[in-house]
Amino acid sequence: MSCVNCGSDYEIKSKNNAEKINLGFKRNSFRGGSYPYYYRNRRERVKGGFSSSKHFLVAVSRTALQTRQSRSYPVYIAEIHNVLPRLKESNFCVPLDEVRPASEIRLKLRTKELWFRIPEMKQNFTFLARKVFESVYPDYFPEDVACPKDTNTTDYSKMVGTRYDNSCINKMKARFEKLAVKDDELENL
Repeated sequence: MSCVNCGSDYEIKSKNNAEKINLGFKRNSFRGGSYPYYYRNRRERVKGGFSSSKHFLVAVSRTALQTRQSRSYPVYIAEIHNVLPRLKESNFCVPLDEVRPASEIRLKLRTKELWFRIPEMKQNFTFLARKVFESVYPDYFPEDVACPKDTNTTDYSKMVGTRYDNSCINKMKARFEKLAVKDDELENL
């Protein structure tokens, strides 16, 4: 992500928890994306007149922490010192012109700080995801298993007569068998 005013770049990385973020800062090492892509972006920024722009790492925890008032996700920021190439397992046993190294991010550790916190919001988006799926594949949901429009529950197994009780799920699975969709793929929907 880039700032349109100053040209600073922000590399956003999410980690499983704050301990993983702190370990990355302790080791001064975060895995980045594509090494060639990083330098191509930097060259384009210099050509665009942003030669003195800074580059920052933004590290976000995917696990909320308890503060005095509420639970929140900490977001840390630090200026990137440099980016080094890093070989991956997939870089071996391929022709040399197909090698695509990843990057290893090194930071200016004195610039690390807790930038802000994102408040935790208890939301279940399963119902919304199912509605989107149904709108994309309407032919595979017959009217006899229609879902009530005013339902806000998250316990779909107790919604008898809806698309989410066991008999209706079995009807949907039968329709998906015609598409050759496997059960484990259905679980990921």
